[in-house]
Amino acid sequence: MARSKTVAIIGAGSSGLICAKILLDDGFDVILFDRQEELGGIWSSKLAYADLHTQQPGGLMEFSDIFDGE
Repeated sequence: MARSKTVAIIGAGSSGLICAKILLDDGFDVILFDRQEELGGIWSSKLAYADLHTQQPGGLMEFSDIFDGE
């Protein structure tokens, strides 16, 4: 029986989420740690202030193959 390998990722921001997705796709077990309750790192809706506006189109920061939009 083959043993699966487990990888820990510290930080659930955009880089941590991409690393987790790639490792999961490659068959690793992934444990994702972040000090915040919500995913997204500095782009988390809990950390952003109410009137935050960015200079980039909304779709630029989306990862269409990670979340199904629900």
